[in-house]
Amino acid sequence: MIDAIENRRSVRTYEKKKLSEKDKIKVHELLESMELVKGPFGNRAQWFYRDSEYLESDEPVQIGTY
Repeated sequence: MIDAIENRRSVRTYEKKKLSEKDKIKVHELLESMELVKGPFGNRAQWFYRDSEYLESDEPVQIGTY
């Protein structure tokens, strides 16, 4: 089981298109509202949105989260 945990990976498929300006505004507003939310121990998460420079690339890209 430890091997499975250590070797796990997450794979997602995304469309290769940028968000519209209207959608970017919605995401920005959502992220701003989430900054006010406190976690169970009183902490706050940092949220951000960034356009990807890899939209034109055919190479798979690993997205960092956590």
